[in-house]
Amino acid sequence: MVASSTPLASSRYDKHLCLPTIPLVESFMSSPALIPSVKRMPYSRLRALCALGLPVVFGCCGRYVASKVATADSLYRERRYPEAISAYDKAARFDPNNPHIVRQLGFAHGALGQLALAYTFLQKAQELQPDSADVRLALGALYLRELRDTDAIAEANAVLKKQPDNAAALNLRGGAQLDRNPDAAMSDFRKVAEVAPRNPRPPYLIGSILLARGDTAGATKEFEQSLALAPANAEPLQKLVSIELARKQSDAALDRVKKQIAVAGDSASLYTLLGSVYVARGDVSSARGEFRKAISVDPKYADAYAQLAGTYQSAGTLDTAIAIASQAIRVDSLNLGARMVLGVSYQGRGDLAKAEGQYEAALAANPRFAGAANNLAWLFSERNVEPDRALRLAQLAKAVDPNNPEISDTYGWILYKQGQYSKAVAQLKEGAAKLPDDAAVEFHLGMATLKAGDTTAAKAAFKRAADSKQNVPEKAEAQSALVGLK
Repeated sequence: MVASSTPLASSRYDKHLCLPTIPLVESFMSSPALIPSVKRMPYSRLRALCALGLPVVFGCCGRYVASKVATADSLYRERRYPEAISAYDKAARFDPNNPHIVRQLGFAHGALGQLALAYTFLQKAQELQPDSADVRLALGALYLRELRDTDAIAEANAVLKKQPDNAAALNLRGGAQLDRNPDAAMSDFRKVAEVAPRNPRPPYLIGSILLARGDTAGATKEFEQSLALAPANAEPLQKLVSIELARKQSDAALDRVKKQIAVAGDSASLYTLLGSVYVARGDVSSARGEFRKAISVDPKYADAYAQLAGTYQSAGTLDTAIAIASQAIRVDSLNLGARMVLGVSYQGRGDLAKAEGQYEAALAANPRFAGAANNLAWLFSERNVEPDRALRLAQLAKAVDPNNPEISDTYGWILYKQGQYSKAVAQLKEGAAKLPDDAAVEFHLGMATLKAGDTTAAKAAFKRAADSKQNVPEKAEAQSALVGLK
């Protein structure tokens, strides 16, 4: 089953929330793109053009390099990364092994999502400055993106060996241990809270772990502490809102966001969150008003475009959804919500090639993005292409978001198609239990239980599908199946 395009929030923590928070690697945190098998370009080849330059000498060439580096550093601080790269490159022609230039080229390329180049420069920078904590942390952040947890931990440990209280290194190691050892991750985040008590990130991350464990009370306390430290930060507020919505307390959620806006002032992220609450309440008109308000506050806030586009996609106004989501991509090509809206909208129009392209782009940006993995697996399965990859994608989606019933349905149906009927039944039962009156899921469950040899259970599932209020093809198929079993 195709997953929703723009969910309000996930109750699970994501690895990208746990990258180092020092300024020099901040750009990597905001650029989640990473292709796991990215090809590295040899540094010697990359800098071959430098051979055309003059050797480093004092005098005019030294002044030229210093001038270009100063200009590039200023551009980098202003986040004008392409211009900074151009200036650094000019300086590098005369001083190709300058550690500062090489390091900054790595940071700047990483900020633009050009991670093959980022790796090349950062690895060279590490050769030039083996003891640089900044370089190690930036490399560790990239390893974390690539799901190379062991390598990320190694970089963090190398820094912590010399700087035991380095908050960024603790944060990096904690993020790399989330899946394998959440207790150790919790310990690292608590130590970050000790050494940086005014940092809102540790309580947010601790709260995310507690929420994933089902400790809602403990999580709420941590999220509220994080929000108190950073009133304009939408992330902990989003988690608190998700908890209230899960409890069917939408009035409380709405009131909470409005009060936070009154404290923090105009904020594109908070207006977007308020719009999301209105969506959850079924008030689409008010939601669109808040999303447009967010865009007026910050025309470059891509999430607001993505959420606005999602309301049109949900309403079936697909051309409008595609137009608005495309605006989001122009603002931020790595925005996952916009990619999902585009994918689901193209899928709704029957343009499956474009839909697959959007899901592939989302997975390139975040290889652990469950929604894109689920939807791509479903498309492959329905088209009967790449069955092995379809199964791997469904397994990935299930591992990342195990409680999502739509993912359970996708995974179960793919298992059914591959003849693994008992496993399919287990997954489809999970999906059906959480999606009552869903004809498609019940039909899938009926087919799997029938193949597993349980005719009685199959009849019951087919009947639930046939009695569903939904008008979908699976309803008619279930009715036919019932006739055949009489």
